[in-house]
Amino acid sequence: MRPIFNVIFLALLFCITAIQASPEDSLKNVLANSDGIEKLETLKSLLLMKLGEADAIDYTIMLEEEARKQNNEDFTGYALMFKSVIYGNDINKEKFFSAVEEAMVYTLQEKQIDRYFILFNTKIKAHLDDGYYETAFLKISAMLEEAKKFNSLWGELFAYENMGYAYFLEKHYQKALEEYQKVFLLLSTHFPEPLANRVESGYKIINVAYIIGDIPLTLLFCDSVMYIVEEVERTRSKVMENYSTSYIKNWIYTYYALAYISTGREKEATDAINMALKYAEDNMMDTERRVFYSLCAEYYYKKGEYKTALEYIEKYEEQHTYSFPEDVMLTKSKTQAVTGNFEGAYKTEQEYRELADSLNRQKLSQRISELHTIHQVEKIELQAEQERLETANIWLLVWGLTIIVLLLVCFISIIIYNFNKTKQKNRVLYQRIQSQEALEVELNKKEEALHANLLSDDEAPDDEVSDDEVNSLYFRLKDLMKNEKSYTDPNLTRKALASKLGTNEKYLHKTIKKHLDLSFSEYINLLRLDYARKMISRHFHETTIEDVAIKSGFGTRQTFHRLFRDRYGLSPSEFSKLLKKS
Repeated sequence: MRPIFNVIFLALLFCITAIQASPEDSLKNVLANSDGIEKLETLKSLLLMKLGEADAIDYTIMLEEEARKQNNEDFTGYALMFKSVIYGNDINKEKFFSAVEEAMVYTLQEKQIDRYFILFNTKIKAHLDDGYYETAFLKISAMLEEAKKFNSLWGELFAYENMGYAYFLEKHYQKALEEYQKVFLLLSTHFPEPLANRVESGYKIINVAYIIGDIPLTLLFCDSVMYIVEEVERTRSKVMENYSTSYIKNWIYTYYALAYISTGREKEATDAINMALKYAEDNMMDTERRVFYSLCAEYYYKKGEYKTALEYIEKYEEQHTYSFPEDVMLTKSKTQAVTGNFEGAYKTEQEYRELADSLNRQKLSQRISELHTIHQVEKIELQAEQERLETANIWLLVWGLTIIVLLLVCFISIIIYNFNKTKQKNRVLYQRIQSQEALEVELNKKEEALHANLLSDDEAPDDEVSDDEVNSLYFRLKDLMKNEKSYTDPNLTRKALASKLGTNEKYLHKTIKKHLDLSFSEYINLLRLDYARKMISRHFHETTIEDVAIKSGFGTRQTFHRLFRDRYGLSPSEFSKLLKKS
């Protein structure tokens, strides 16, 4: 039975703009002299013009190549979508599934969500048409999850519609009815246009409701669909202008008749069947005519006009040469029996049973094959997942080891850096100490030479001091510092030191300046620092930095720390630690 309205192509019409068909040669001329978006639009027009013809696929491929060349995602997705639909209509399964997978990946990547679900829909319908119901159910469940994930009403609509169709094929009619009602509700609330969508959805509900014997629901939706059909006729748009409603009315009136005759309302049933015959046009397609004949056969059987019922069955058989549906065969057998043709009834029943058994065996065989295929696919997917996890674990281990190695390298680098830094400090300190010791040796030599050459000259005037006196004062100063270590007194002043030496502050200042080129405070701090360094060197295991600072004559630890670092390039604590390590 041909669908009343192809949902796929309706959805596609939503994704494209209406075009005015132009002669092919004219469009080809435009194509030859155009580029950019104009060229894409022209190829699109040619594609739509040639739909249903053999060269439609050629224009589709040309459109895809040009769209990719121009990096136009919209037209690329459009071309990929139509390529899969064309291969599906040509029943080229291998190319169809390859094309639809490619198109689904691309449209999802480019976030063309409506197109993605249109393609998903065509893929599921292909599985249903091939009889792979288990696979279809799995895909439909996946589609519904993704529809909710992307908040796509189109995806949800397609999922419910396909689920209903799958249940219908499996003869789970009550479940099919529930899914079709979900579709009708979504269409009514979110997709009121085009009306033909609701016509198709309503017709499916009528069919299933009648099969399960829900006559009130059948009549209710006959009324609803008839109202929608009348709306279609009143508000025709360009999209719907070629949409014929005659065969729809023909079917609806036939269901009216079946529903009425089932409840004993014979007059209304007769009026309805007469209206159905009125719309049974000569130009009805074979599939439409066969549906009408099968419904009429059932109607006249219920009415008790068995001869007329058999006539419609014969008409059905003339139109349906390649196979014979089970429901029609059953109606034929029952009609033959009540008319006394028991031999014919028995023969038809046997054919019915053989057909049913054959279909059941075929269905069972296909179901087993499908389940085996699903099992194999799941096994392959499981193996692939295990391999992926193993690979991920290996990479995790590699990254973990890499991080550990990097941390070790960083740790070792820090150690080496600190070692080199300490070594450099040691070198600087050693050089400074050596330099100071050499300077002290040189000074001692000069002082000894100076001391040997001191002359006994007359005293200089009171306001002046001779060099010999300065030199003599320097030696007394040095001896005092060496023997008494006056610099260790934190309260030592220049005046107090001058008094100890028996001189005045002026002569003391001149002596220190001449021999050391230092101020009084610089000289005293230098002696204190040298004393502190030697104290740390000799007693670093048994003394503290605070004790050293106090015993060296520094008033505060901070002053000692600052002057020591300025002098030797590292703090007293660092110097002490350095000695402990050596």
